[in-house]
Amino acid sequence: METTKGIWTVACDSYGHVQHSRKACVFAYDESGKKVGPTVAHAIANWNDAHLISAAPQMYQSLKELVWIAEATHGAHDRVSRAKAALAKAEGEVQPCNKQ
Repeated sequence: METTKGIWTVACDSYGHVQHSRKACVFAYDESGKKVGPTVAHAIANWNDAHLISAAPQMYQSLKELVWIAEATHGAHDRVSRAKAALAKAEGEVQPCNKQ
């Protein structure tokens, strides 16, 4: 799965400074702090949502690793199935009902 590379971070605008907006944006930065790629998400009214979005790449990779470990050591069970369903949703395999 290909996503915007870099460290995803929450900010108010493209410069990371609070200006007139109270909405959040999520940007990707490289290790040196330089913005990379396009804005990941913008105009997010709920800052908790923005923080969740910014953590998504790390959570996705960690969940993939945990599923692999759980299946290798304990086999498949309900919790592993729910985790795999969440990964499938993140990968776009689960389509919303209004999407053709």
